[in-house]
Amino acid sequence: MKRIFFISLCLLFIIDAGANNVQLTNISVTNNVTNTGKIIQFNLTWENSWRTASTNNWDGVWVFFKFKDNDGKWYPLRFTGTNITMPAGSTYDIGNSSPAAQGVGMFIYRSANGFGTATATAIKAGITSYPGTFEVRGFAIEMVYIPQGSFSVGDGFSDDALRNSNVGSTPFLITGNGGTVNAGTANGNLYDPEYQGATGFLTGFPVAMQHFG
Repeated sequence: MKRIFFISLCLLFIIDAGANNVQLTNISVTNNVTNTGKIIQFNLTWENSWRTASTNNWDGVWVFFKFKDNDGKWYPLRFTGTNITMPAGSTYDIGNSSPAAQGVGMFIYRSANGFGTATATAIKAGITSYPGTFEVRGFAIEMVYIPQGSFSVGDGFSDDALRNSNVGSTPFLITGNGGTVNAGTANGNLYDPEYQGATGFLTGFPVAMQHFG
């Protein structure tokens, strides 16, 4: 039986996300215990992390890897969903389950309520194995989980933010799933200062916002 080996360059790749200082470090690729596949291992840390019960939301980090093929292009290095080891205090969700996007990344976040610096050491996850030797790069982007339900657009104080009508700065509440939102200057209409005087309606606003974004 022909075995397929994936040999990766071990490298340090850090994403600095401003004040939250997201760091993805100590990336390496090894064989799994049965020598039938490959596992990527890495450390992840970021500052000002949170998870709260009162609002049922939390922050997390979207982690993904790419490899440089012989054609010089970079391609997704997909997670297989197997051989996953998470340190205490951390949990994960594998990305989109559709065939085209399956396993392209992993959300990593707190497994319990808390605040402060989040540190996850020696995370392990199975990855697709390819023959040959490739350069691997890791990427980490901080995200926020938005619970399912109604939501508001606008920040409540900016002059150029979306709002309810053209008076004041009250955010506009989206309550219907897939319903119609009227755009205009009157109370109860979605007003956009960038397009003053615009009227009409928008359809298909989602209420089911259960995702990171």
